[in-house]
Amino acid sequence: MNTAMIPTPMQPPVIPPCPIFRISVKRYHDMIQKGALTEDDAVELLERWIVQEMSKNPPHAGIVQRSNRRITALLPTGMETREQSAVTLKDSEPEPDIAFVDSSPLDYTDHHPYPADISALVEVSGSTFGTDRIDKARIYARAKIPVYWVNNLIDRQIEVFSDPDAAATPPA
Repeated sequence: MNTAMIPTPMQPPVIPPCPIFRISVKRYHDMIQKGALTEDDAVELLERWIVQEMSKNPPHAGIVQRSNRRITALLPTGMETREQSAVTLKDSEPEPDIAFVDSSPLDYTDHHPYPADISALVEVSGSTFGTDRIDKARIYARAKIPVYWVNNLIDRQIEVFSDPDAAATPPA
């Protein structure tokens, strides 16, 4: 598999042609807490839009599991991975396939990791390649996530988006 270093794309977010209601991360959390959204709803919040997630097919699930196992074995003390779990950003709550996060005494029982907790994010991408490579790269760059990898299943290569000067801070 090849690895390509890609500059972070900074295209503006896509805006639908008709008015559609956007929500804050707080309102998204309220909807989950009140049961309007459940774990059975395959959605995530991207730039204040509730977006449907694609189902995970066997190649995707296998690559995520194998990658997570290999990455976990190499992590230093004080860091762990989270698989297909949410991270909380200022205007988004995506669910990356793998997140490299600081270990926490609470293990994120009262909140999802914030940008300051995250060292890198990984998406395994087939049918969602455009969203992962453009939209999520923009979202993660804006959140100052230091490293973002897209494991491109179509071209069989890993694309790395990196911001060495990222100084992450928790969302407001």
